Formats: sequence, structure tokens, C-alpha cells
Amino acid sequence: MILLASGNMLVAGPGGQPHSMDFDRLAADLREAFRAQGLASDWIADHLVLTLEEKLRTRGHGEPVSEAVTHELLAAMLAAVGYGEVAAEYGRRHQVDPLAGRRRELHGWSAAGVRALLDRTLPLTSGQSQRLTEQCAAALRQLGFLEVSDTFICELAVHLLHRGDGGGFTEPFAGIPQLQAAAAPSPGG
Repeated sequence: MILLASGNMLVAGPGGQPHSMDFDRLAADLREAFRAQGLASDWIADHLVLTLEEKLRTRGHGEPVSEAVTHELLAAMLAAVGYGEVAAEYGRRHQVDPLAGRRRELHGWSAAGVRALLDRTLPLTSGQSQRLTEQCAAALRQLGFLEVSDTFICELAVHLLHRGDGGGFTEPFAGIPQLQAAAAPSPGG
């Protein structure tokens, strides 16, 4: 469910001056990015912007987020839900990197790290994020992956969401090391 809020949301502009965020303009910009890629997905653009607005309003920090961070979050959400080309187009239009905030190199993973990444990049409720984190962690354990990139984790999460059944990854195979809150050391290292 998307919560609707009344009132203005302040964002910090390039000079640091707070101003009201124009979510209607943001949605229009996003629809243009979809159309530039040959997609007429007004409802998806509108839904993503509403989800972004809810995510920003419920952050709880009290200080305005920068306009650039708003564009980075929206581009990251697009990339995470499978619209990489639209994310790249939107990023080009707003001079942001759709993969900002993601580590591109391989790194050890933990359930807490997967949860934090999913919370930053996917429009999920807390319960959905927890369940998807569990599914991703089970898949990574079952596959025996000790190191992954953030992009791989996001693509795995989207794959599991599209399958709807967790991809059959519920319990890890016996003999595969269980990764807890910290990444396990690599073999031989």
C-alpha cells in the first residue's frame, strides 16, 4: 500500500537551499525516459514516483534529502526492478549514475548487507524486504556463493520476485557453509 501524504516535501537543491520537491514533474520526467526507450508505461512511472515519495517521507531523518540523491534513488529503483535502459536514460537526463550506492566489485555478503541493499534499491515494505532477504540469502548459500556484486544481488532479488515462489530456494544444501552476519573468509585465505 502506498501512503498518501499532504504537504510539501523539501529537498536540497544544488546550492543547498531547500525547496519543495515537484513529484508531478519527476513523474513526467520518468515517463519521458520510458518513452525514449520505446515504452509507454505511465502507470509504472507514476507508481515508482509514489513509492519513492513514500520512501523519502518515511526516512525519519528530518533533514531534506538532496535533489541529486532523489534522482539517484529513482534511477537505482528503475535498475533494480529490471528497467536498466530506462534507468540509464533517466540517469543521463539528470546526470546521475543508476548504480550509485552499489558496489560493482565482488565482495563477501551477509544477510544484513543484503537487507540494507534491498531496502535502498527496491520499493518494498519491511515484511517484503525481510522475506526477500531470506530468499536471497538461501539462494546464495545454496549456490555456495561467498562473494557477489550488489548488482548480482539486486538481479537475483528481481528474479525471485518474478518467480513468485522464491525460486525454490528455501533451505540451503547440507554441506554449504552458512553465512551469518559477517562474510566468511575465502577458502585458502
